[in-house]
Amino acid sequence: GLVLLATGVAMTVRAIAVPRGGRGNAIDQINRYGFASNETVSTHSETTFVDRLATSVGEFLGRHFSWFKEEPLRKRLLAGGLYSMSPARFLGYQGLLALLFLLFWVWLAGLTGATVVALVVGAAMAVALGWLMPWAWLMRRTRLRRDSIEYELPEMVDLLVVSVEAGDGLLGAHGDGLPAADG
Repeated sequence: GLVLLATGVAMTVRAIAVPRGGRGNAIDQINRYGFASNETVSTHSETTFVDRLATSVGEFLGRHFSWFKEEPLRKRLLAGGLYSMSPARFLGYQGLLALLFLLFWVWLAGLTGATVVALVVGAAMAVALGWLMPWAWLMRRTRLRRDSIEYELPEMVDLLVVSVEAGDGLLGAHGDGLPAADG
């Protein structure tokens, strides 16, 4: 029951916190190359209260923890396809989720009358779980994205080879079926 409740809380936080905007332009660009997606994404970016809060918390944590390096996290976010998420916001989500899990554990331990040892061990585990869940989600998302690219790449190469062999040349093969670009 506890695992199910924690999963529900984590899913709710993710649904509120993770923005859905900002990916539309990249998907539109991919669709122009002939690799259509069945996913519909809005192209307007919206910033919620939770996004702003996470960014503020992440900036605070980034200033106060010397081990935080922004550039490696930015590269991981880009590899995961999270182009509009800043490293500070991601770090803030980690901190907020760790705090949320800690508060939930303290509340639950208070209800059940847990011992001090159980409270301390459970609090450490709750903070670790809250901190590591966003990272694990990002790693999984990166792996799935990489697998998807590796699966689609041979088809794209085949299309380029066929177009070049048909006499279009590389630039013609690249632009087959694309609408004229403005600017």
